[in-house]
Amino acid sequence: PVDNAYALPIIVAPNPVVGGQSTFVNREWTAEEQNGMRVEVLNAVGQVVDVFTPATFPIEVGGIYTSGIYYIRVTSGTGEVYLGRLVVK
Repeated sequence: PVDNAYALPIIVAPNPVVGGQSTFVNREWTAEEQNGMRVEVLNAVGQVVDVFTPATFPIEVGGIYTSGIYYIRVTSGTGEVYLGRLVVK
């Protein structure tokens, strides 16, 4: 399971998506938050299936082809952790 006790919520849209379709994390990020930001995609049991540093904003998450529930965890450059849920059909 994914520990979200200290995570702030984020909006992931569109949601749900069809396998392979991109989705976006829609939030305004400050320059300080963007600098050093890390995005992790986790499956329903908490295994990391992708990690990347976003190059553009809003943050695009794509390439998930297996249906299921995923969590998008964003760690900002200032250390805040954000978590959103994604359903892939």
